[in-house]
Amino acid sequence: MKKTNIIWLIFGIALIVLLAIWLTTDKQEPEIEVDTEVSHEDVVREYIQENISELSPEPEVLGGTFYVTNIDFIEEDLILVEYEDGHIALEANAKYSIINDEVVIDYFRLKEETVRSEEEFLNNEELVYNYIEQNISELSPEPEVLGGTFHVTSIDFIDDNLAIVEYEDGHIALEAQVIYSVVNNRVNINSFQILQNEEDLVINYIEDNISELSPEDAVLGGTFYVTNINFVDENLAIVEYEDGHIALKAEATYSVADNQVSIESFQIIEDENGENNEIGMEDEDLVYSYIEDNISELSPEEATLGGSFYVTSIDFVEDDIAIVDYEDGHVAFSAKATFSVNDNEVEINSFEIIPDGSTIERE
Repeated sequence: MKKTNIIWLIFGIALIVLLAIWLTTDKQEPEIEVDTEVSHEDVVREYIQENISELSPEPEVLGGTFYVTNIDFIEEDLILVEYEDGHIALEANAKYSIINDEVVIDYFRLKEETVRSEEEFLNNEELVYNYIEQNISELSPEPEVLGGTFHVTSIDFIDDNLAIVEYEDGHIALEAQVIYSVVNNRVNINSFQILQNEEDLVINYIEDNISELSPEDAVLGGTFYVTNINFVDENLAIVEYEDGHIALKAEATYSVADNQVSIESFQIIEDENGENNEIGMEDEDLVYSYIEDNISELSPEEATLGGSFYVTSIDFVEDDIAIVDYEDGHVAFSAKATFSVNDNEVEINSFEIIPDGSTIERE
């Protein structure tokens, strides 16, 4: 019996010791595996994107700003970075590490075959400029007029492969959009397209589609053609056209979006008697002579540099409205005049400069 008590005593002491050890040992939470690879990639990607201009050994050119286009994680601590500034595109190998959740770039080295210096970029521009300058007559979709010869007045390089070219022949001035490439110092012109302003687009569209636009049909086998178009207000034009037998005048409203013309309405202008709206030739002559004799007094703008205003043309667009073009040898204006004629007496009710950039400064 005494032996049994001793055994129980020893067992109890051992149990107490084990319990004490367990109580004094730090309890450790079970580790939860975190996919650090994905989170690290996000951190590295964000860091590179925010600091690409400082990391790049090459500076931006022509006022561009570097931005990252792609990042590939090649190895655990090695990435391939592709970036550009709108003019030059570069690739770099970067080695990184993450210390205390902070990204450290150990090195950032350009891949040798992708380096394009500013000098090389500017050299390409020079090659393109010289090529266009030497070949402008062959490149232009429009021919020279009146025996003139095209010459380039300016080239604006918009992007790595895009330029805007302005050129003239002494009689007409044109602007074109050019898409090009340079391979082994050889210039290739991929496209050369004339840029047109909104009014030119509308004129071309109406001229090409006048027969379909006209509410009246041509007569006696004739074909309609446009004789005159006057832009009297924003999105409003007066169109004069004929077929060799009848002459008509119409009011056209239009819109232009992405260089596409839409004709919203095309209506024949008629007077109260249902006839095409025209004033008599006698009244036109009276109005023409009156405006011609009084142009300096009618003009809201004064002649410049000692010049004197004189009328270059008058178009009668409605029975009481005329578009007057006049100049003094230095500046030219277009004005909208409203008038009335009573007992051969002309009264000008209003005379307003057309305010759409129509003032032409002359050298």
